[in-house]
Amino acid sequence: MEEKKEISFQYAIKAEQVGRKYMDMGLIEKGLEQYEEALKIFEEGERIEESAKLCLEMSKIWKEAQNYTKAVDFVLRALEYFPKIPNYIQDPSYLESLKEAADLFWIKRDFEKSEEYLRECMIVLEELRLEGKEDMKVDIMLRLSSICEMKGEKDACLDLLRQSILLFPSLSSSITTDSILSTK
Repeated sequence: MEEKKEISFQYAIKAEQVGRKYMDMGLIEKGLEQYEEALKIFEEGERIEESAKLCLEMSKIWKEAQNYTKAVDFVLRALEYFPKIPNYIQDPSYLESLKEAADLFWIKRDFEKSEEYLRECMIVLEELRLEGKEDMKVDIMLRLSSICEMKGEKDACLDLLRQSILLFPSLSSSITTDSILSTK
């Protein structure tokens, strides 16, 4: 039985590789067919990590094809899998999935959901204390500040702008929150 699972798993890996090759060639439908086949095998074999990462990849493909409904479905599936993976918080694909979900909900103009995933990104970034991710933090803070502004939460918006500026010490002496805000 275990040998059959391993053979199926190897087949799924090959199907995923074939799918990626089709994608590289611009044959999106054929690539997605192979990805679907691989995902089905991963799910049946309870290969959680592989399932999560393939769902994220499929979400990106649907996003690029501007099918945001399917893109959201797949990123949410990925996010359902991650908590089942040991130490998932440390997996860069988890953070990427959160950011992808935030981006998709932003595109769909569901700013509440976008904010939810952006705030989760911030929690993960804080928890991991990742070096060199200041640019990502700033992007997230700017997106959050836009949401706060739309909601009429000026103080929260200003606070996020101040925090983002502090992440760039070399810029903070010449660019201040006041100078940014006075340009509005």
